[in-house]
Amino acid sequence: MFTRGLSGRLTVMVALVTLVAVFAWWMSTRRGDQSPATNLRTSLTTRRDITKIVEATGRLETETSVAVIAGTEGRLRELLVKPGQRVQSDEVLARLDAQQLELEVQALASASLASRAQVAEAVAAVKQLEVQLARLRRLASRSQSSAVSVENTAGELERAQAHERAARAAAAAAAARWSAGKMALASTEVRAPIAGWVLRVPEQVGMNVTPAGPVLFIIGKSLENLRLRVDVGEVEVGQIRVHQRAQFEVPAYPGEAFAAEVEQIGLMANMIGGLARYPVELQAENASGQLRPGMTVAVRFEVAVARQVLSVHDAALRYAPSGAGAAADRTRIFVLRGEEVVEVQVETGLSDGVFTEVRPVSNASLEAGELVVVGGEPTRLESSSRFTLGGGG
Repeated sequence: MFTRGLSGRLTVMVALVTLVAVFAWWMSTRRGDQSPATNLRTSLTTRRDITKIVEATGRLETETSVAVIAGTEGRLRELLVKPGQRVQSDEVLARLDAQQLELEVQALASASLASRAQVAEAVAAVKQLEVQLARLRRLASRSQSSAVSVENTAGELERAQAHERAARAAAAAAAARWSAGKMALASTEVRAPIAGWVLRVPEQVGMNVTPAGPVLFIIGKSLENLRLRVDVGEVEVGQIRVHQRAQFEVPAYPGEAFAAEVEQIGLMANMIGGLARYPVELQAENASGQLRPGMTVAVRFEVAVARQVLSVHDAALRYAPSGAGAAADRTRIFVLRGEEVVEVQVETGLSDGVFTEVRPVSNASLEAGELVVVGGEPTRLESSSRFTLGGGG
């Protein structure tokens, strides 16, 4: 019994040792046969359409907008419209506190009426003296009145006529002041200068306003057609042209593209962050009414397209293994062919920032579906343009 149990345990131990040895041999063999190619990161050459895009950001605006300020000095008492509301020309948008001005206009009206009464008195006095002077002259012609009386009455008439002229001038001045007061009173009603949409209103009532500002309202003439104002870098602006089509997105509708067309390219650059950027204006239809002035836009201009060209990932044009010879930037790629990494000279074409069109030069060959290296290191250097993956001598 004892001998049989010991024999069984020895058998189990021998079996375990054998398994461990076999596993160790298998692992060492696996390490020796592992392809160094797993150290390389590759990408396939493909034929694809490449579109070069110029991107810019800006905002939506109405094609025509008018800023509205107060016509007189005062305190904002009442707001009658809200943002997004449609208004008609001459519609009242707000009212200023007009109590003091109403009192002043009443006083001006009284003064004007009084001055008109003075004119009436002066006119009556002139007519009375004219009648008196005519009667004295008739009497003097019959020697029934003295020449002194005639002269005195003529002098009184001249003075009365001068008083009439002065009264009329004073009445005209009083009427002008009254008219100005009524206009000022009317100016306490802030009215829309055009029909359109209310884009901006004052934040609160009670603020003091003057004809010098601040701007109280902005009225946009139409929302059916909007204008995009964007800034394009000086490197890209030469690729933009008038009537060019573009697409844009707004954060309010992510993933939805809207169409626009270039209307104008500015001549004077704006310096933004030390870089020259040129203003570009585009026009976009807004028949659906989804878009609103002030929205941020991300515009994409398609400036060039290459159809079904041989292309590589842009990282392949930046890659060079250790030991590779010197070369100008973006003039070569390294292709994995079997157990070799081979340098291929290329010239580049259109790029979309991710993939770049390439054409082999110097009798080199390159086909779609080949593996180009974008990272990692081959095992062994054969020459400055050829590497191998094998680890043996």
